[in-house]
Formats: sequence, structure tokens, C-alpha cells
Amino acid sequence: MRATSGPLSEEVIGESVDSEVTYLSSRMHKGTPIKSHVAEFFSIINNLDKIEVKIEDENQALLLLCSLPSLYESFRETIIYGGKSTIKVNEVKEYLLNKIKIDN
Repeated sequence: MRATSGPLSEEVIGESVDSEVTYLSSRMHKGTPIKSHVAEFFSIINNLDKIEVKIEDENQALLLLCSLPSLYESFRETIIYGGKSTIKVNEVKEYLLNKIKIDN
């Protein structure tokens, strides 16, 4: 991360990064619509990107998958162990949002 010359100190940025990463590593709250969870996830990824904290695409995909509740366990395992050599976060997002359309 680079030093800032503006009103945000490295300490404030560090605290922001810590809270964003904590959220990314936590599970989706029960009752939260998947669409809202996905939107919040990508909002945090974008916030981190703005302060030059980069998370590789495949790691983003794994973080998103691991944040899903146990209800999505078979979905998560299918994506992770489904035979593809790499997992892309936008593919996971599309699968999740398409699942919503199918289920409704």
C-alpha cells in the first residue's frame, strides 16, 4: 500500500482495510438476500481497490464462495471441485445471481 498525502493517514487506511477484510472473511448473515450479499462483497472489493489493496480474482472467488452459508455448501463444492483449473469471481457472481432467477 502506498502512503497518502491527503487527509487519510496510513493508520485510518489500515483500520479501513482491517474492517473490510474482516467482513470479507465472515459468513453471510442468515436471512440476507444473496443479491445484497454479493453487492456488499463487490462494494468492499471496490473500496479496497481504490486504496490499492489488490486481491487476485481467484482469491476473490474463493472469499465469496466461503462467505456463503451452509445452505450453499453443495454449490460451493461444485464450483471449487467442478473440474475447472481456475475460478473467476465474475463466474461465481453470475452463477449466484442466475440461481436467484431460477429459484424465483
